[in-house]
Amino acid sequence: MPRSRVRDACEAAGRYLASLTYSVAQTVRCGKGEAKFRRRAGAIGRKPDELQESGLGGTPAEVAATIAEFAQIGADRVPACARLG
Repeated sequence: MPRSRVRDACEAAGRYLASLTYSVAQTVRCGKGEAKFRRRAGAIGRKPDELQESGLGGTPAEVAATIAEFAQIGADRVPACARLG
């Protein structure tokens, strides 16, 4: 939802915009190198290029750069859920 719609909804509800926390939920696949990332993307049936465009995918540096972009546009949190084992 665009921030302007969120702002308008807050104003209509009498809520302070500063009281909100903006979160970004994305599918994450990260690999130490490009080959490992591509294997991990394929393991969940996702195309690596698509994950890099619309998710959090790539090497650790690429994933960190995407998270930084989210922060620049106002995201406060990027929740993570890991599948272990």
